[in-house]
Amino acid sequence: MARTRWLPLIGLLTVAMAHRADAAGDPEAGAKVFRTCAACHTVEPGAYRTGPSLASVLGREAGTAEGFDRYSDALRSADLVWREDTLNIESRC
Repeated sequence: MARTRWLPLIGLLTVAMAHRADAAGDPEAGAKVFRTCAACHTVEPGAYRTGPSLASVLGREAGTAEGFDRYSDALRSADLVWREDTLNIESRC
């Protein structure tokens, strides 16, 4: 049952990281990968779309972007810090 609350987040991260290996060290490829995320997120601090800004996301607790209040209960209570290993779904496979 606890795993099911993570499924939407895992699905989102899987889509976002699907082409990460291709984008490693290649800014143009990284920009192309980010287009999937850009539908809902920006990298501009304090600017929000459907999702929060991803500016300074590394080291931030999930569900805590200042000024963004549309987090799911599952994400708010996830006890998760965004680090390279928690963002990189491939490292868990």
